[in-house]
Amino acid sequence: MIKVFNSEAAFDYAIEKEESLEEAQIRQCETGDLYGPEFGKLPNGQFLLISRAHFKKFQKNEGGIYGHARAEFDFTEDTWFFKNHFHGDPVMPGTLQIEAILQLAGLYLAWAGIAGVGRAREVGRTVFYDEVRPDTGSKFCFDMTVTKIQGRGKLTYLVGRAVGYKDNGDRAMAMDGIKLIKAIRD
Repeated sequence: MIKVFNSEAAFDYAIEKEESLEEAQIRQCETGDLYGPEFGKLPNGQFLLISRAHFKKFQKNEGGIYGHARAEFDFTEDTWFFKNHFHGDPVMPGTLQIEAILQLAGLYLAWAGIAGVGRAREVGRTVFYDEVRPDTGSKFCFDMTVTKIQGRGKLTYLVGRAVGYKDNGDRAMAMDGIKLIKAIRD
């Protein structure tokens, strides 16, 4: 079952750490310059799907919620994927919506100080509710709830769930069972 948190009230936990990043800072993660090369890199150029991000890490709590991340990706009708998907009927591909959330998960781990190279391990159930189109807004917004971060030797796992929505607040998609692995390479 997909659980969706649409309000800050769902995150009524003591905050241990909180920070916002703007696009210039996020772009430094393309080369590993923001947190350092040991924390992995984000995709570069037009494939980077995060324009702004806000992170919260919660103190240990009974509810099992470890952290929260919110991000936005700005687009225009000239954004590269709208030109190709589909001719005369531009829609943000669902795979890129998933990719944006996975990029946010990797960025969250770097921000939280977890070293290693991040790779998607599993995406559980994903449901698409509405299309993200250039004629219905100018942003794809997404929230991710981090429910677990667990380390084992050179591997660290992030587990969470996410919801994506248009800038008018209408839900576009939801994901449950996100798993991202970060491995330290020798």
